[in-house]
Amino acid sequence: MIEIPSVPNFEYLSQIPVTEDDARTIQALTLQDVTLGGFENPSALANPDNAVKVETQLNKLREHPENYSGYRQENGLIVAYMKTNEWFRGDEAPFAESAFARASLRLKNGSMKPKALGVFGLVVDQSLEKVDQLELLHDLLYRSIGQAATHAAEVINIVIHEHDPVLEMAERLEFRPVGPKGQAVGAPGLLQQRYQLPIRR
Repeated sequence: MIEIPSVPNFEYLSQIPVTEDDARTIQALTLQDVTLGGFENPSALANPDNAVKVETQLNKLREHPENYSGYRQENGLIVAYMKTNEWFRGDEAPFAESAFARASLRLKNGSMKPKALGVFGLVVDQSLEKVDQLELLHDLLYRSIGQAATHAAEVINIVIHEHDPVLEMAERLEFRPVGPKGQAVGAPGLLQQRYQLPIRR
């Protein structure tokens, strides 16, 4: 695999450390992201001040460290992270054209064919300079291609909301829209689209 250099002034983490502070930071970054995304009740999705949510996040880091990568500053603070995992049939549900189809996908929630890797979180600290934000997001999304090979996945899926800056990066990396648009759960009026990248062997 080709070695990808880190973004200058930031340290790349192939796995985010399993610490309470880092779990809390991931919750804080996620809360920031869903708040800006227009979700109705963002603190129900993520909350760094909620001990239960922080403990749940810590357990996710502990049980599946391979799913979380990111970047941190020189002071050790996580400023961007990406969460990846296998993409299952149930993950197709928001894009189904009927309630019956959505229920069917959730009930048959097994592996996809061809096997797919999903990018389920791609978040950066909004307090960083804009150029740093975009560079970190682009770098992490690019690294998902290498992760797909590790998971023996044949395609990568990512769900992108309207007006999301990740869209331009995904298109630059040759991700393409697949299927119909879907409604973002918890964000009335916000449409989302699945984008897919086939992995060339």
